[in-house]
Amino acid sequence: MTFLSRFWYGASVQTKYLLIIVPAALLLTIGGGAVRQSIAAERVLTMASEQFEEVGRRTALALSQEYWNYNTAQARAIMQSLMLIPTVVRVSSQELAQGVEVANSPFTFNFEDVELVDDDPSEQRTLHFPIQVKREQAEPETVGRFTIVYSLAEQNRRNRWVMMVTLITTAFAASIVIAILTYALNRAILLPIGRVSDSAGQSDADFVPIPLNTGDQLGRLVTAFNELRARHIESTRLLQAARDEAVAANAAKSAFLAMMSHELRTPLNAVIGYSEMLKEELADEGVTPTTMSDLDKIKSAGKHLLELINSVLDLSKIEAGKIELEIGSVSVQQLVDYATSTVHPLIEPNGNRLVVQVPPDIGQIDSDPTRLRQVLLNLLSNAAKFTRQGVITLTARREQAPGQPEQLIFDVQDTGIGMTPEQQGRLFQAFVQADSSTTREYGGTGLGLVISRRLCQLLGGDVTVTSVPGQGSCFTARVATQSHTQTTRG
Repeated sequence: MTFLSRFWYGASVQTKYLLIIVPAALLLTIGGGAVRQSIAAERVLTMASEQFEEVGRRTALALSQEYWNYNTAQARAIMQSLMLIPTVVRVSSQELAQGVEVANSPFTFNFEDVELVDDDPSEQRTLHFPIQVKREQAEPETVGRFTIVYSLAEQNRRNRWVMMVTLITTAFAASIVIAILTYALNRAILLPIGRVSDSAGQSDADFVPIPLNTGDQLGRLVTAFNELRARHIESTRLLQAARDEAVAANAAKSAFLAMMSHELRTPLNAVIGYSEMLKEELADEGVTPTTMSDLDKIKSAGKHLLELINSVLDLSKIEAGKIELEIGSVSVQQLVDYATSTVHPLIEPNGNRLVVQVPPDIGQIDSDPTRLRQVLLNLLSNAAKFTRQGVITLTARREQAPGQPEQLIFDVQDTGIGMTPEQQGRLFQAFVQADSSTTREYGGTGLGLVISRRLCQLLGGDVTVTSVPGQGSCFTARVATQSHTQTTRG
């Protein structure tokens, strides 16, 4: 975009109006006046030329009589009389015999105006006229030549002066007309538009309806703006009230979830503990395998409910902005070893193979080890859940984009069922799985990935996914290597 286009885009309506009207008005008025004056000046010059043509013909005719009568004194007087014309520069005559100038002829005259003879030659015009004598029964005979030189300098100076006065007068008149039109435009259109623009930038509390009682299009526009702004203020008030109610409801929901999570964890821990105790006691008494299986199911169901409650509690803390981050030095290799050893029992039952690729110099980072383990375990268990007889690959690397902080990146690649783009779009929504059929077949609530993503965002990164249906998925978790200095976030 050039400077002119940027200037035009940012200019006010009044400036644009002046930039359009002023050149057009000046061009029409001054240009029109200049053209009219130029035509008038050309007409004057044409008339002067025609007058000198007539004077020259009459003078040549008068001189022919004096040539016939051989009256040199009268011929001289006629020539001298032409010098009384103010614009005549020079008059001269020569006697001719058979077309050749006669030397030392008494009819040879040459008179000059010493004041005009040095004028610009380009402003002088020269006219030649034959001096002819008529004889009976014969063709007119040319006996001499008469020449008159006249100057247009004075007339041109007068024309230029008139042109300058005309241009100044028309420019002044055009300026007055433009000023009147600009004032009328400003009062009738630009001032109300400016009020609308200023009012649009006012806060709802400062808004005052624009007074403009006219029945034209602008008046109807201002009336419509006042009504629209009034509706906007009312809508904003209602939305603000609804937002406050939603915020209060969300806070109440988070508080309720936190409270219920704490309340449910105690009895569930008791259920899990008592199931383990019963299993140990009944094992010594030699109960049937069916009874032991039932106790295992009670324990497994209790652990599943406890994990769900912990996930709900984590999510409620994140949404309330009260999640705790304990930032410290983390060994990436130890973190990966812990995650892989923990998730190994989940990978083997489905016939999967785990491949770990971590550079030996991966080093340490400043982050929250507990939350990082939670993210890694979730991504690995997710891959194990949706993969059968396949390969799950965990890679870790450092990466730093130009001008950006360094990040630690974990890629969890599987050869499982994969996802469509539509399923990926629903992937990070709380309590939503990519496909309802996966809930029936694989179980889960959809909270794990939501929590993992928000934890990574709190740690200066994010979680993203790429997937191909039937070929597998790759989840990428990024965190900053130099994380938050605060121990809590809220």
